[in-house]
Amino acid sequence: MLKVYFLEIRNRFVFIAFAWILTFVICYWYKETLLFLFSKPLVGVYTEELNKYFIATGLTELFSSYMLISFFISNQLTMVFAISQVVIFVTPALYSYESKKVRHFFFFSFLLWLLNIVFLNSFMFSHVFNFFLSFQGTPVESFAVVHF
Repeated sequence: MLKVYFLEIRNRFVFIAFAWILTFVICYWYKETLLFLFSKPLVGVYTEELNKYFIATGLTELFSSYMLISFFISNQLTMVFAISQVVIFVTPALYSYESKKVRHFFFFSFLLWLLNIVFLNSFMFSHVFNFFLSFQGTPVESFAVVHF
């Protein structure tokens, strides 16, 4: 009897691994779109027309940036999928009120995760970019100019 549960756990781990690989491939396929979505708050803050591009000093730097973005998105989406798999696996063993609590907790956590993404992308990133770009002054504003 215990063998059946271990088989189901193994199958769920295989599904999670397959989901991560598939998510990573899709994220790497759309890497330029994801880079734009990550840099979208910077475009609104940095208003100079000439400086709306990235500078890469080597191909490995560009490749590692694309890989990091793909890994980040894949890990985030697969974590949600893995937690949902755990909830689906555990739910039949719970009482109905425990099952409702677990489902509400999972739904509330998912909602907070989405709100966190919206808050970071729309509000926090733009203020962080403003803070760091405030150090780059023009020669009229400051005595010693440091270019980043």
